[in-house]
Amino acid sequence: MNDRVKPLVDGRAALATNGLVSLQVCRPGILTITASGTAAQNRWPLMSVSAGDQSLLTVRVSVERLFQVRVPKAALLTITFHDDAYLPNAIPRQDRNLFVRSVRFVATP
Repeated sequence: MNDRVKPLVDGRAALATNGLVSLQVCRPGILTITASGTAAQNRWPLMSVSAGDQSLLTVRVSVERLFQVRVPKAALLTITFHDDAYLPNAIPRQDRNLFVRSVRFVATP
């Protein structure tokens, strides 16, 4: 995988190639992500969320949906898009992408 770190701009990111967005948190809490995707080769984009080296969520993302993840510790959180595909010669053209519409973290006591 060719990971490229993308910035979160106003809590959003468009991942059109394999890559990730990251967020440092200093307490446990709840991470809420709203995301959608576009399919290629009959497969939706694969998104994973991790806290450091701990996997918290792995899911295929289709229509816009809200995902909530419990974050157990202070960590560098990453939201990763794993399986980019672009088929410009397919009819119609196919382009697998992940769109992170919003990211929100709420620390818990």
